[in-house]
Amino acid sequence: MKTYEQILDKIKSNKFVVYGAGGHGKKFVKAITQMGYENNFAGFVVTERQESDPIGIKEIKNIDRNCFVVIAAHDRNSLQIEDTLKHLGFAQYVSIYSYLIDFCCGTPYLKNQIECVEEIFQDCLQKYCFYAPYPVVVYLAIDYIMERNSVGKNLYLKLIGNYAKEKTSYLRWNALVERTMNYKINREPESFSIKINPKERYVLDGYHRIVLSKYFGITDILADFYDMEFDKYRDMFWGNDNLINLFTKEEADIILRTGKQLMESS
Repeated sequence: MKTYEQILDKIKSNKFVVYGAGGHGKKFVKAITQMGYENNFAGFVVTERQESDPIGIKEIKNIDRNCFVVIAAHDRNSLQIEDTLKHLGFAQYVSIYSYLIDFCCGTPYLKNQIECVEEIFQDCLQKYCFYAPYPVVVYLAIDYIMERNSVGKNLYLKLIGNYAKEKTSYLRWNALVERTMNYKINREPESFSIKINPKERYVLDGYHRIVLSKYFGITDILADFYDMEFDKYRDMFWGNDNLINLFTKEEADIILRTGKQLMESS
């Protein structure tokens, strides 16, 4: 795996295409534009164009094999994309999933700090629940997997589907099911750190790990510390993706009620 610095140097000095035109790809291109390297961006590519894809998105099979390819997709999707690139004969490619936050927010000033799961979970609820429902929807999704409600899966797919295509949404769902079973059996957090701003108490990345840890009674979690203003983060990662825009009134009521219960139960 290349480091953040190595990937950035490659982007500075080469034209590149971004494989993945969903949420991760758009955030990455926005970050690169803010850094001043947008002139090296040669466009988005996908495996197979859909009718709904914007004009200008190309299929990877039609791209010069010497082109540098930046994979901007979730970790499981990235592995499939790497297999596709190998099969097509591409040699220059890299996944930026692990470094997306670094591109968008800057690099961390401290790494692998021990944080209290309960405190971070409550911060998530108080900071996000009433305009961005991600933590509560993840909790309801885990509850569904544990056969304790009938709505969590649909809410989760609806939320993820706002940022990703249907196939990707179901891959994310299957990954959550697998991760939930692992947490249930092992009762241990995953080894990689979440990403937070410890001063303003908000999470940049790691909602699933936080909520899974909370759900299964894990007390501590590793965190990398970033210094980024919340307004900039909100504009880059959430925008107007709030309860009203994403869900029906009935669904929003369920999410808000669950969020309130989780805050009151701690």
